[in-house]
Amino acid sequence: MEDLDKKYYLVAFSFPCVDQYYIKDKNGNVIPQKMTGGISCLNVLYNIALLKDDLSSYIIGAVGNDKNGEKALKSLRNVGVNTDYVQKQNRNT
Repeated sequence: MEDLDKKYYLVAFSFPCVDQYYIKDKNGNVIPQKMTGGISCLNVLYNIALLKDDLSSYIIGAVGNDKNGEKALKSLRNVGVNTDYVQKQNRNT
């Protein structure tokens, strides 16, 4: 944990996942809508990281080596969460 100047540290142990939402149009076609973090632990970590400037956030866990895993990690990195301790595994997120 290299951010020793921070006042608070938040570490989450989780296996990130992504929730995908779909709608069905009047012709029966299924249309992907949005993707969001699927585990409450990640949602809390993400939102606290948005609010606290004096916080270092870390996630420890694993994701699949796929597009959804990378999206989950990217969304966390974008708000300053350190994802160095997340392992990518040969599976789907």
